[in-house]
Amino acid sequence: MSLRNIAASKTPLAELVRFALTEKQLPVNNASIAHFSSMLAAAVEADTGGTVAEDMQPFIDSLNAAEKFPAAVEALGSYNGASSGEVRQFLNIADSAVAIRGGADPEAVETKLTTLLEEEPPTAPEAYAHFDEESRKQHLAQEERMRAPDPDRPEPEHWMPEHWEPQTEAENT
Repeated sequence: MSLRNIAASKTPLAELVRFALTEKQLPVNNASIAHFSSMLAAAVEADTGGTVAEDMQPFIDSLNAAEKFPAAVEALGSYNGASSGEVRQFLNIADSAVAIRGGADPEAVETKLTTLLEEEPPTAPEAYAHFDEESRKQHLAQEERMRAPDPDRPEPEHWMPEHWEPQTEAENT
């Protein structure tokens, strides 16, 4: 889907979500698109002073930022394994779609977006980024302990004797 198609869509948030899920190679279905786009729509409503749906209020309240839309994108991106670079790319694409919908020249917006996307390559997501800070530290420490050698359980030797030869079938019987 192109930026112009997203901007021209009757449901641009849904198309942005579809695009993001496809790019992350995550399952793309109507339920996930509706769920994530309704969360983003609630963030837009909160940012513009609109009425947030009652079922979305706890999500909006959990976002610890003055601007709810970028915070929602970050939260949902983290949940779906997006890196911080991918989150910024999504926000740049969303801003570009809004600019086109607002009457900006699509060619100029696409050129600017291309430059922004080329300047910032995606980064790898941080391990356990979707956890709270303490849980994340605990899981990272556990991984480190699991990688440390255990003197009570040494690694097996992974070498073959110099004079080893495979057995023939006759020798196996």
